[in-house]
Amino acid sequence: MAPATLTGLAQALDQYANLDSFIDLLSAHLNTPKIHHQAIEHTQKLIHKIINLTPLSTAYEHTPKGKRQLECYVKNTCGITAKHLARIYRVRQARQLIKANPQLSLAQLALECGFSDQSHLNNEFNAILQIPPAKYKKLIQQ
Repeated sequence: MAPATLTGLAQALDQYANLDSFIDLLSAHLNTPKIHHQAIEHTQKLIHKIINLTPLSTAYEHTPKGKRQLECYVKNTCGITAKHLARIYRVRQARQLIKANPQLSLAQLALECGFSDQSHLNNEFNAILQIPPAKYKKLIQQ
């Protein structure tokens, strides 16, 4: 590129705050096709599915990228693995259900939140929130 083009490019970069605008600007000067960031879109889709408590295996099936690629992207985006993110959201849902209906049995709560059984709920809840769900229920009821 000519020095004048580089100077104009440097000045224009001050005006562009997002990555897509930056890529458009560079593509126009370099005569290269625009790079589409599908990895970002697929990662966001997977995270959205996890947040909506879609089982992780099903969430992976709904994104065209490979499982290992998605796990890497989620780890880079969130700082934790997709599996840990899914665990957090299931426990979060359990905590919200306890608040909404403290009379709900732990076995029923486990089923509604996608845990295999009450023991699984107890282990995950305690590991993430550092309090057993039964004790949390007692605190909520008081």
